[in-house]
Amino acid sequence: MQESQERLSDLVRAVRARVPMDAATLLSAESPDMVAAVLEQVSPALASAIAEHLPEDLRPASAQLAQNVDIPGTVA
Repeated sequence: MQESQERLSDLVRAVRARVPMDAATLLSAESPDMVAAVLEQVSPALASAIAEHLPEDLRPASAQLAQNVDIPGTVA
């Protein structure tokens, strides 16, 4: 348990120090549970930016839903 918590802390520090694309590359070697745990520990904006670059099978469900929401209205 302690080891996984240390791994989580290390990954959170690492993704905060990288651009989203590089952070996604780093996280792509991790389990979906670990990816979700890391994304919960960073700001929503950073988590969303990283999730855009993750393979679909590693994206959190909330990130997939956010990409598929239609917003009615017009743009002037």
